[in-house]
This record gives sequence, structure tokens and C-alpha cells, in this order.
Amino acid sequence: MSKTAIITGGSRGLGAAMTMKLGELGYNVIINYHSESSKALTDEAVEKLKIRVWSRCDCS
Repeated sequence: MSKTAIITGGSRGLGAAMTMKLGELGYNVIINYHSESSKALTDEAVEKLKIRVWSRCDCS
């Protein structure tokens, strides 16, 4: 059974650490980020972990 994690704020700090760890453990990871400055950080995780879904939105 595959597991999926949705991580808000997945491009920085604790969110980024969780993104990387869960990706390494084989989870399907969905990353959400808010600012354009976070896009580059998100793109790095997407490339490294072969993540297929990521989005920019304001969850507030």
C-alpha cells in the first residue's frame, strides 16, 4: 500500500525536512508553498525526489 503526504510549507524549515524524509521513505509527497521565493526551493525537492505534484496557493 502506498502512502501520500500533503505538506504545507514544504519548501522551508521543518516542512522541507519532512518533505525530504517522507520522500526518501517512499511516500508520495504533495508539496504546497505560498511565495514565489519558495518556488526555487520547492523545485529542488521536486527534482531530487521525483515528486509529481506541487502547487502554489495561500492556505490561510
